[in-house]
Amino acid sequence: MKKLITLTLIFAMLMSLMPTASARAAVMAPYPNVVVGTNTVTKQQAMGSVALQVTVPVYIYYNAGIATFMLNVEYEDGLQLTNVSRGDLTSAGIFQWNSLSGDDRITWLNLAGGVQGDGVLFNLTFTVTGTWDGTKGVSVSLVGGYEKNMAYYSGASAFPYFTAGGVHMTESEIAVM
Repeated sequence: MKKLITLTLIFAMLMSLMPTASARAAVMAPYPNVVVGTNTVTKQQAMGSVALQVTVPVYIYYNAGIATFMLNVEYEDGLQLTNVSRGDLTSAGIFQWNSLSGDDRITWLNLAGGVQGDGVLFNLTFTVTGTWDGTKGVSVSLVGGYEKNMAYYSGASAFPYFTAGGVHMTESEIAVM
């Protein structure tokens, strides 16, 4: 009988160490998805302007509360990055854009805590140089590919997924009816 009670107590103690259902759900929640938007311009706009500016937002979805990131921005010829501005989620904290020998790097740190929810991380403003058919790609990635370059306030890596976007050029205006 003592053996049965001892085994039951050991089993109960081991079960108390197991994560709760809500903790398991938090671990299984989707990782953040960082999505570069796509903006459309026409060839007429590009030819009619000396320096046509187009803004491409960078969104985050499934954000459980990031507190910092360090991201590279890459884009194709035909686009020149001229400005980076804060989004609604990065309105507080330290926000910096550096263009080091052709590498565009965006850093953000919020010492007051993380920000949660979906929204815009930052906006990329490009000058369109020339005309083309189709889409010029714009992508973001973790600096050096290091997982710690996007982290929660606890210091744990956020392990984001990235989806590229860009600037799409059409032949002419699309009529809306």
